[in-house]
Amino acid sequence: MPAGEYTISNQGGPGSRSTDVLLVGTTGGARFFAFTVRVETGDGNYPKTSRLMFRRYGNQHFLSGVWSAYSRFGHEFLESRTERELTKSAAVKPETVIVLAQGPSARSTVAR
Repeated sequence: MPAGEYTISNQGGPGSRSTDVLLVGTTGGARFFAFTVRVETGDGNYPKTSRLMFRRYGNQHFLSGVWSAYSRFGHEFLESRTERELTKSAAVKPETVIVLAQGPSARSTVAR
């Protein structure tokens, strides 16, 4: 997905499941992408702001996690095929980049 503004929504509640589905859509709603993600439980320190985590390889960024404000659950994205291929072909270790998201915890609009 290209850089831009997106809306992220959770399709269901975490409960006792270990996986969930997140919809990532363009701000205007023209396109949506569905991702199966792992549900992660935090350390008990609930974040006060929603945040997105990316793995960065040089100038390429891959969405790796979403944490909603005041929630003990986060969502971890699996590595994409492109990211796995990049990891194999390059001797570069990823860096973690955190971006604060804007909007309510259940539906976050993110800016690049």
